[in-house]
Amino acid sequence: RGFVDLLLEVLQFFGYAAQGKPLHFFDAANLSDLIRAIAPMMLVRYHGCRPLHVIVILSSWARLIECMTLSYWVANSILPIRRLARGLVPAMVVTTVGFLAFTHASYEIEETPMKLWPDVFFRSFTLLITAGLPGSPQGVSDFKLFLTYMSVLLFTVFFLNIFIGVIGEQYIYERDRMHLSFQHLRATSCHSYLLRTKVLPCSLLSSRAATASTVVAMGICLAIQIISAWLGSLVPGAWAIFIALQLFIVLACYQCPECSWSHKGNRQHYMWNFQMVGELREPWQKEETLLEQFEKVIQDQVSVLSAKVSDVGSSSRQSSSNLQKSLLRKLDSVESRIARVENKVSRVERQVVEKFEKVDADVLKNREQLAGLAPPPLPGQKSRGDHRRNAAAALEADGWLGSGGAGNNKYQPKRAPRTSESQSSAASSAPSD
Repeated sequence: RGFVDLLLEVLQFFGYAAQGKPLHFFDAANLSDLIRAIAPMMLVRYHGCRPLHVIVILSSWARLIECMTLSYWVANSILPIRRLARGLVPAMVVTTVGFLAFTHASYEIEETPMKLWPDVFFRSFTLLITAGLPGSPQGVSDFKLFLTYMSVLLFTVFFLNIFIGVIGEQYIYERDRMHLSFQHLRATSCHSYLLRTKVLPCSLLSSRAATASTVVAMGICLAIQIISAWLGSLVPGAWAIFIALQLFIVLACYQCPECSWSHKGNRQHYMWNFQMVGELREPWQKEETLLEQFEKVIQDQVSVLSAKVSDVGSSSRQSSSNLQKSLLRKLDSVESRIARVENKVSRVERQVVEKFEKVDADVLKNREQLAGLAPPPLPGQKSRGDHRRNAAAALEADGWLGSGGAGNNKYQPKRAPRTSESQSSAASSAPSD
């Protein structure tokens, strides 16, 4: 069994190496598995070593408890006990320091020389752990009797009761989070399984054939053990048969041709590794209910949305302000263009008026000449002098022979009235040309 366990650990190491993370193999759990795998193999060489026998026996029974934790209902009671050690370290350190302190004091006040190990340590353990006081105070000094009473009161009543209370609180804490511990245990097992699939062939047998072969191999192993117990000694070559059959059982457990991890070269798949950064809560912290956690998440999301809405509002106000400024600039540009056009129209009007006044002055100079150019009178009209006078009056009535003033010129252009605002804008934006 130790050889097969060591082979599984080696395969797991190569699985980490295939991921490019070989150093992740060296953690406390894998190191303890290595020790449990090597200890049974050392029995072949050191068969008479009693401490080694004890280690193998205890590790084998511990492995049986680990197999039982695969069931949720069994793990509900066993997993909290298995995970107590991590929370008991501080209390255990304080208790050990107190025990060593009183043991050292007992060793110093002994009147007769005694060995620290095992005499003084045994007497101190009996006194502090079991509160075993001496049968009679006769022959005991007053100071030693006082130290004995103080040791029992302080260590047995104070330290041990606190240590027991810490154990109870830690057990309740681990039991409340047992579902997480159980999921972590199964996830760790699945992770180790998938790491080994990176090295082992997984498509040698079908799933049904592998299951049937496993049952047959387990039956053969059980039969060999029964025969060995009946004969009182191992069957010759039993250890080689056990190694071969256990290797076959392990290999059969990884046979699944239809699974994704068995297609190493045909299909690409991924394995995600998660590592817990910290505990969900400490033992002394108050556990939040699901409703409180949900309300906290909702409040966080509402605050995030409110911040986004305020950002959008500020950006919209900024954009509307920019648009208003742009419209004002465009309106100013249009007004300046209108003012320039009005200035050009005014200049054209002045030029037209000047030309008409010049023409009117030229007409006045030739008034007599125009009057002399009048056509002869028709039959029935008066004399020629009257004709000239009537022709000049007609030309003057038509505006051709006016006095030259602007008021008498019928071709005086009519100007549209301007408001004071347009006049001020025109004056402010008039071009320099």
